[in-house]
Amino acid sequence: MNIKAQSQVISTILLILLSISAAALIMAFAIPFVKNQLSSSDCFDVADKLEITNGQYTCYDDTATPKQMLLQVHLKDTDNIQGFVIELGEASTETYEIKDNNAPPEVTMYNPANPIELPGQNQERTYRIESPTKPELIRVSIKGRLFFLAVSPI
Repeated sequence: MNIKAQSQVISTILLILLSISAAALIMAFAIPFVKNQLSSSDCFDVADKLEITNGQYTCYDDTATPKQMLLQVHLKDTDNIQGFVIELGEASTETYEIKDNNAPPEVTMYNPANPIELPGQNQERTYRIESPTKPELIRVSIKGRLFFLAVSPI
């Protein structure tokens, strides 16, 4: 009777059982942890609340001095939204953070005499952004979020 051969079979079975139990233990803790983190995250709470309105007020005006991008933003729900970020993409990307009464100097309202304001619930606001070149892509995101809520080609 060869004891070494039986020893190798038993150790292989024990290693397989150890691997299966370790995987089960990790899944028992990891899956509920990830689900709790996703449910407590507010990233998904703001999805579909902000969008770029395509129409006559979203366009690039190269006849204006200085050249400018007109961008109309529609906000469906204002809960927990203190601002958003507009990103104009081309060879280089410019980012503009919009808050009530606060925006970079390149950004004004459609009527420049009006102060910067966020759209109210189910409202739209049009912003003028000085841009020497026509952007290839516009992205609008809720401030502090890692994903973009609206993407529009020009």
